[in-house]
Amino acid sequence: MDIAHDLSDAKWDQEFIKWFKNRVVQLHKADNSRLMEDLLSLSRGPTKYSTHCNGYIVNGYRFHAEDYDRSLRTQNCGVVVASKYDEDNEMFDYYGVLTDVIEL
Repeated sequence: MDIAHDLSDAKWDQEFIKWFKNRVVQLHKADNSRLMEDLLSLSRGPTKYSTHCNGYIVNGYRFHAEDYDRSLRTQNCGVVVASKYDEDNEMFDYYGVLTDVIEL
């Protein structure tokens, strides 16, 4: 009997995720190679834990999140991402403000 036709898309996704996790655990018991370790880790999904910071230092430059930066005499919460050429063969950059720093 094919129960796939009786499930909604959301229910199908939930059931598949459960099945996939259980299947990988079974396979891992028989084969604990590095590849299976990686697959087991992926089957668990993304981590629910992260580290939050008020700023960071990269290549000797210090950046702060906007809220933290407001109380400082000198401010450095602006960021820029240099881009490549767009469809018109022109270079442009993205500018923004650092609102949060999250380490995953």
